[in-house]
Amino acid sequence: MNCRMEGNKGMTTVELLAGLMMALMLMGAASTVFFTVSGSFLNYADRSENQMITDMVCNMITERVAYAEFIAVGTEPVEGCRVFEFSEEGRILLDGEELFESSFYHGKRLVCGLPKDNGGMSGQVFMLTVSLEDSSGKSLYSSDIVVKLINMGISGENIRYMENEDREAYVNSSDQAVYISFREVQL
Repeated sequence: MNCRMEGNKGMTTVELLAGLMMALMLMGAASTVFFTVSGSFLNYADRSENQMITDMVCNMITERVAYAEFIAVGTEPVEGCRVFEFSEEGRILLDGEELFESSFYHGKRLVCGLPKDNGGMSGQVFMLTVSLEDSSGKSLYSSDIVVKLINMGISGENIRYMENEDREAYVNSSDQAVYISFREVQL
C-alpha cells in the first residue's frame, strides 16, 4: 500500500501558535470584562447596603419623633423621656439598649449631626443628618431627616437644644455621644 500525502492540508507550528495567541488574548479580554463588571456589582451592593442601614435608622427616628410632645437634643439625656443615643462607638441605642447587633454595622459607624443653619425653619421642625462612616471617618452615605412635629406645632412648643441653646457646641456625634430625648403623646 502506498500512502502519500497530497497537498498541505495540516497546520504548521506557526499557525498553531498564532491561533493559541489569539485565543489567549480573547480569554484575557473576557476575564478583564468579567472582573470589571463583578467589581462594579460589589461596589453597587456595598453602596446599597450603606443606604439601607442609614435610611432604616432615619425612618425609625422619624416614626418615633413625628408625634412627640417634647424633644430635646444634647450631650445628656433628659430624665423622664425616651432617648435615642448615638454613641461614641457609632451605635444607635433606644432607652439604653442597642437596637442592632454589631454585625448590622459591618465595621462602620453611625454619626448624627445637627445642621449648623436651620434655613429659617421654625422650632417645630426637627432636622438631623445621619451618616454612615468607615473606620477612618470617611462618610460612606448620608441622609437628612426633616420632620414636621405635629403635636409640638399645635402646642407651640419648640425643640430644646441643650448646651445653653448653642447648637454649634455639638455639631456631630463623632467624638461624643448625642442624645435625642423625646416624650411621646400619651393617649
